[in-house]
Amino acid sequence: MNDARNAHLAALGLVRNPFPYTPDAGCYFLTPHLQEQVMELAHCITARKGISLLTAEVGMGKSTLVRRLMAGLAGKNVVSALVFNTFLQGPELLAAVLQDFGLSSAGSMAADINILNTFLLDNHRAGKTCLLVIDDAQNLSASSLELVRLLCNLETDQEKLLQILLAGQPELEETLSQHSLRQLRSRLVKHARLHGLHSTEIADYVKFRFESSGSDGTLQLAADACQMLWRETRGVPRHVHLIMDRCLYGLATRQARVIDAGLMREAIEDSRVTLGITDTPSAAAEEPVRPPPASQAARPVAPRRAVAYAAVAALVVLAAGAMGLRLGVGTAAVSPAKASVADVAAATPAPQEPVAAEPAPVEPAVLAEPAEAVDVADAVDPVAHCVTPAGGQPDSSAWRLPLP
Repeated sequence: MNDARNAHLAALGLVRNPFPYTPDAGCYFLTPHLQEQVMELAHCITARKGISLLTAEVGMGKSTLVRRLMAGLAGKNVVSALVFNTFLQGPELLAAVLQDFGLSSAGSMAADINILNTFLLDNHRAGKTCLLVIDDAQNLSASSLELVRLLCNLETDQEKLLQILLAGQPELEETLSQHSLRQLRSRLVKHARLHGLHSTEIADYVKFRFESSGSDGTLQLAADACQMLWRETRGVPRHVHLIMDRCLYGLATRQARVIDAGLMREAIEDSRVTLGITDTPSAAAEEPVRPPPASQAARPVAPRRAVAYAAVAALVVLAAGAMGLRLGVGTAAVSPAKASVADVAAATPAPQEPVAAEPAPVEPAVLAEPAEAVDVADAVDPVAHCVTPAGGQPDSSAWRLPLP
């Protein structure tokens, strides 16, 4: 253990990191479910039944299980090859298989298959079983998976010469469900699926990791902190390791031995990575675009403004006539009401059709509502909008023009 980087572990009495970020097959916690899956996969391989499938979500421990399985089979006359660079396809994938078995590629697919077949027959005669494990198999193309099927066809009259284990994420199941791969799918003899630790298993898992790393039993995980850990991780081992590793730093800093709820909460917050991207659209994005209310919709302004100007002009005429009557000038004054209606009718321009607003770059345009009807007589009626004094003449100082 590097003393400089792991001084906090030494302060806690640990000889190794209990929660590494890489697969740790040497310290493998077997739940009843995992033990069942490992035993069945090992049986399919040693019985030379052909192709097995292992799928699980990210961080569930597929690679760790694969390495644990290979280590357990090493003492049972099993010769293994592990291919994890699944971005290699076709002939390159076959060359990688040969290389991991310790063979050299001849440069052509036909020659490489013959080289592999000879190697498999020699090991079969020696009583050995050959196993090919392809990790991250969800990256394989359909043509590469068809190559896997062809390799599985290397067999004797009764047994398969090459045992194959495909391990990958659930996308691999979707790929294998294609109609073109039905022949490969029909050759699957075992499908193992992994799930997270149960809430009752996570405390035992943490305790097992502590003890396997040299703890004297003083390091403890409080019950409420354990429940917080399970709610946050749902038992996914990779997430458990990420949070518990931060808890160890907190214990060393506080010189404590018990991970309580407060420390667990800090570790959980510290382990979360915010990228500014959400899996689900926001409420604002989901809300449909609605047109603006009628009171805010675009309206033609010119007709109403023209009516207002005409009404002002009519009132100016009426005011002049009223002042003339008061001063005794112009005995033939026109009736204010009649004059106002006539003048407004002559001055008011013809109503214009409302113009539709041009479409905006994104949102659909909202057609303008037609202008509201204006009662011209009511707008300029001196009876309605002035005060007549006792002398019978309208008082121009009391006029008020209702603006639109």
